[in-house]
Amino acid sequence: MANAVASKEPRQGIDFFPLSVDFEEKLWCGLTPYEEPLSDSECWSESFGYSCCKGCRVYETDAKGSGGVEGHQWCGIPSYCQK
Repeated sequence: MANAVASKEPRQGIDFFPLSVDFEEKLWCGLTPYEEPLSDSECWSESFGYSCCKGCRVYETDAKGSGGVEGHQWCGIPSYCQK
């Protein structure tokens, strides 16, 4: 975005070009670090007969780990979700 303003009065010390530019840079970015998800073979819940969740929404936590529900089935929350 750019804004231009003019003044009827000359600025002191500027005698070469009647246009001056003052700008302020404002940046914003909402990125989060990318972490490679664990493969299904590395998920803690498979040793208990449950698949590994694709998402990170936790519904239940016990001594074994955190669990979620996807496709109307329980699944294990991968460890990368808890960082």
